[in-house]
Amino acid sequence: MRLLLLSICSLLIMGSCKYFEPKQNPEPLARVGDSYLYKTDLDALGITDLNEEDSLKLVKSFIDNWINKQVLLQNASKYLNNEQLVEVDQKVLDYKESLLSFLYESQVVQQKVDTIVSEDEIQQYYTSHEKDFAVNEPIVQFISIKNDKQMKNTKQITKWLQELEEEGNDAQLREFCSLQAIDCNFDHTTWVPISKLYETLGVDESTKNKVQLRIDRLFELEGNNYFYLYKLFNIKQQGIYPVEYVSKDIKELIIRQRQKAFVEDLRSKIIASAKNNNEIEIYD
Repeated sequence: MRLLLLSICSLLIMGSCKYFEPKQNPEPLARVGDSYLYKTDLDALGITDLNEEDSLKLVKSFIDNWINKQVLLQNASKYLNNEQLVEVDQKVLDYKESLLSFLYESQVVQQKVDTIVSEDEIQQYYTSHEKDFAVNEPIVQFISIKNDKQMKNTKQITKWLQELEEEGNDAQLREFCSLQAIDCNFDHTTWVPISKLYETLGVDESTKNKVQLRIDRLFELEGNNYFYLYKLFNIKQQGIYPVEYVSKDIKELIIRQRQKAFVEDLRSKIIASAKNNNEIEIYD
């Protein structure tokens, strides 16, 4: 029995000695001045599926970049005076505080602010801010057909265009486009900047005068490599943009206003709550 107790005590003492042994320091990979790069820092690389050669290249690049950065930082610390170093520390702190506040507010805004904007809200904003939507670039509604050779059946295409405009029937045009043309644009109800028309017809600033801007007529335009047919259904060069053209911008403006108002209210409530809970004190 005494022998058994002695054996148990010996095991406990040996185990205790191992428990109180100091942990081994991590193995360093590189040193610059008083700064060390350890093997554990390589975990950030996430090396898993690379072969041995690629892994070694990645590790070597990581070490080289760390050394270069440390040499530069340590030399900068020696070169800059104390006032400049304090200023850097303050800027880092300011940035951290700003980043934390921004991330917090962004997440709360994303969760809480309604992003659904009704057509009535868009129309109401448009009506009360019309002067903000003055035309600064002409806009157009058009269709176009692009081919690599001159299209002979323009009369038939004109007939199909008339059916498209009057009946919304674009079956013949789409069949023609898929079988004979290179590209077609049949969306004649959407307003786009006139620059989009020039881009579609393959003209630039120096050759845009070739484009006829009269409406309700099919025009032909021969470019360097392609032949185009196009028709303008509407053009607006002055006045106020139509509401449908600026509705997307208005929606974004309304959402931004909601977000701004929400953040201002959130900040006020947080400050008020902190005061009520005696978390804020101002000393003489």
